[in-house]
Amino acid sequence: MASNGVMDEPIRFDAEVRQIKTMVDRSFNITLNIPEYNVEQVQEMMTMLGDMVAVAMVKADGFEDDYE
Repeated sequence: MASNGVMDEPIRFDAEVRQIKTMVDRSFNITLNIPEYNVEQVQEMMTMLGDMVAVAMVKADGFEDDYE
């Protein structure tokens, strides 16, 4: 949520789930491989490093390359 209590627009991108690691504190680290055409989405995510985010994933048949 934005600081004004309104939900931000979701960041949509294609990704391959590369790795899931179980950590000693019982949390999980997930590694995603994101295609180069999603560079704008990655740049936006970089501004969120260290922030808590909500995530929803769906299995896709392939990459879409139509996010703006």
